[in-house]
Amino acid sequence: MLMGACADSDAPPSAALAEDCVAPEPCDIEHPECMQQVLALTACERGETLTPPAPQMRVVSRSQLREALKSDEGSPDVTAAVWDVALTRLHLLPEGTSGGDAALDAEAESVAAFFDSDDKTITIVRDEDHDDTARMHVLSHELTHYLQDRESSLRERVVKADSVDAHMAVRALIEGEAVVNSARAMARLVGRRPENMPWSQLYASLDQQVLKAIDASPAPLSTAALTLPYNLGARYVGDAWNLYDRARVVDLLEDAPSSLIDWLAGYDASASAESAREALDCAPPQAPPGFELVGVDSFGPTGLIALLAAAGTAEFETAKSLRADAAAAYLRTGDAPDASSGLLIWRLRLASEVDARAIERRLPTWPHVGSRVLGKELLLIVTSDLTQMGLSAALDTCPTLAELKPVPAQTPTAALRWLTRQRTR
Repeated sequence: MLMGACADSDAPPSAALAEDCVAPEPCDIEHPECMQQVLALTACERGETLTPPAPQMRVVSRSQLREALKSDEGSPDVTAAVWDVALTRLHLLPEGTSGGDAALDAEAESVAAFFDSDDKTITIVRDEDHDDTARMHVLSHELTHYLQDRESSLRERVVKADSVDAHMAVRALIEGEAVVNSARAMARLVGRRPENMPWSQLYASLDQQVLKAIDASPAPLSTAALTLPYNLGARYVGDAWNLYDRARVVDLLEDAPSSLIDWLAGYDASASAESAREALDCAPPQAPPGFELVGVDSFGPTGLIALLAAAGTAEFETAKSLRADAAAAYLRTGDAPDASSGLLIWRLRLASEVDARAIERRLPTWPHVGSRVLGKELLLIVTSDLTQMGLSAALDTCPTLAELKPVPAQTPTAALRWLTRQRTR
């Protein structure tokens, strides 16, 4: 999907590559010997002295990939539909499409390969336009995931994340290291030293690809969730590695930022660097009369960048002003609960009231979407009836997140469920 950007470099070829990591000649990755050679280079770049046996690999067509992804779909329910309806009204999902369907479509159309952390296999999508070196680069990315998983289960890392934002931070770490490690391997494959790679150009290229994809997508939230870990993770991990040393990356693998807010802010080598995150003044309100709370989540910068795309243009600078957010979904109670009459309240804390009002002004006048600025915080209210009795009084309440979260608190929301079904690409 994004890995091809690493192949281009304006740096001059180097006649003397590092002695400890030897790049093989271009070869067909479908041959076991070639795969083992790419694995040896990939492991060496990570500082591993012993090369494990290569995992199993299969090569599929894009249509076969789509069928494989469809087999992972979960069963829809009315709770999930509340989130889907609200996200559709915010123009973050297309009309009539679930978050799960949108995620599947984004993956099926753009994924070049993935590592399955359950069965420990690698799947490569056949692409006739890729030469041997480009395919070796793609394979190196997935083999980095294989090596990561051997150190610490990727599945366990992902399932521990209890919000969309926390999940995105985990994936930024996983994908960021894979992008940087495979880029360094690619440099060797084309006869260059990794330190001579034009890293700033690579990051800028990834940024441009990601923003373009989000802006062009009919499902900007799904596309943002799919793509942002690559560029934000690559810059953060790359700065830690290339400006300092591999030991900084090892430290990140043990203790990385848990919110994409800090990944977006960039790597700070200072041990005393403070998180950019702040606490919300208030969580979204308790359920208004006639509703029940069905889920609480944090979309983080992923949600704000997608919202900016839906409002006109996705960009990172405005998203850097985000300090915290929480979204709560409520289902109307009754004999036949109807997701279309549900309610979502999304509270975002920005760096200043000026930032909060600037974002509010950028939002179009969408049916069923209201807003309110309270100091540094912007409330978005998404419902079929903005004049619902009891809603105004509910907005004046000020619970904490701990008071608001439903029981059990770790029950994943619909948005988090479809995110965690995605493969490690």
